[in-house]
Amino acid sequence: MGGKKPLRRPLWPPTRATASNYYPLGLDGAGGAAKPLLRAPKKPAPLHGRLPAFSGAVDAFERARKCFLEWRYFFSIILSEFLKNRVALQEHTEFPTILEETEKIETYIQEHSGGHIRAAYGCSLGGSFVGLLAARGNIHMDYGILGSSDLDQASPIAAKLQTNLLLPLIYPFIRDGRFKSRLLQKRLTQRKSEMGGYVQAFMEMLGGARPYVTVQSCKNQFYSDLVTPLPDKINVPGTEIHIFYALKMGEKYRERYERHFANPAIHEQDLQHEELLACYPECWVQLVKDIMEGKQ
Repeated sequence: MGGKKPLRRPLWPPTRATASNYYPLGLDGAGGAAKPLLRAPKKPAPLHGRLPAFSGAVDAFERARKCFLEWRYFFSIILSEFLKNRVALQEHTEFPTILEETEKIETYIQEHSGGHIRAAYGCSLGGSFVGLLAARGNIHMDYGILGSSDLDQASPIAAKLQTNLLLPLIYPFIRDGRFKSRLLQKRLTQRKSEMGGYVQAFMEMLGGARPYVTVQSCKNQFYSDLVTPLPDKINVPGTEIHIFYALKMGEKYRERYERHFANPAIHEQDLQHEELLACYPECWVQLVKDIMEGKQ
């Protein structure tokens, strides 16, 4: 396994001529979602366990659910499990460290799913959790999926400097839903106009103001993610690692994915960071469905 080259999936979005063949969902000429062409399976695939939650994606999931009326039963299972876990995992405590939170997720899976889940999806920072869950071996997942994760790592000194520099700028946006700096807020407005609906959709996915999040939680999360090492060449028998690689993030991220995972299935997407989930949730769902059914 370790000697194989990482799998390269076809570039997304496909051309208009091949869209209907590549995705049963189809695309319109502008790259948007066309009329769904899915048919309900005779027997919906079971969901062995629960999908770990990530903050702010409920709206994207709801938009996707509405596009899948012919596949309502299966997706209602995913959505209900997602919402239950989003509540179950949301604690009124400060975020300690990446490893401590990983242990909480492992304990939850062991207690509620017998230590086995069908799939875990890690959005951005959540990709670190997926990698750690696979590498630590305390639970088993059939599919681990990373979405546009950067997998940044740094020395303790560099991580502390980055945290102290960026936190005063970012935290007001997390707490209030807008930057305290007028310059940053103006730049955000400019980016919205320059990048079409992507920036707005991404902000909506994040969920707006979160006054319950403390500055210490943000600090602990940012710092501990940078200093917590992710092993190289992770290779777990019975676990497939799939990575949604947003090409517009840069080529260096491909190198990271291939370094940390022995044989990942890399799904190339000519998109920005988490643009697939934020702007094309129905296509995101289709891709996850295909992965879990062994079609990808």
